[in-house]
Amino acid sequence: MQAGKDYSLDGTTLTIKAKFIKRILGDREIGTSGQLKIYFSDGMPWKLNFINSEDVVIEDATGTNAGLTIPTAFNGDRLSMMESVYADGTAAGSIDWTTFLGFWEDFRPDYESGTILLTKLYLDCLKDGEPVFLTFHFWSGQTIEYTVTRDGTAVTGTA
Repeated sequence: MQAGKDYSLDGTTLTIKAKFIKRILGDREIGTSGQLKIYFSDGMPWKLNFINSEDVVIEDATGTNAGLTIPTAFNGDRLSMMESVYADGTAAGSIDWTTFLGFWEDFRPDYESGTILLTKLYLDCLKDGEPVFLTFHFWSGQTIEYTVTRDGTAVTGTA
């Protein structure tokens, strides 16, 4: 990489030019297309992952409080976090002091099978019959709204 041609550094802001990225990565299919390590004069190198993605698509689902498996076409993207609230804005789920839930404890993406699992731990904490409004946040910046309702042991999810 050449300063000025491939990147610029203005104070603490590093800008890598799109032309350079396209040259090293080319046109790639969806998914992780490459990684760039950046070394500084001090400290650990940074690893920048380049990911090509399209919009994520989430579908309706039915299940039980043992777990709700939501069909999800990740299309190269990755799930970052999930928010969960009742209609009045209060936190819904196993963590009551924040609306953001525990990755893996409350929800688990499975990129190979194309699903997001809402765990028994999470579902058992929901109020019976009250809709819960989820917001899935993805690495790309995309957010998707989803509604979950538990009625006894039956659970439904609506995109």
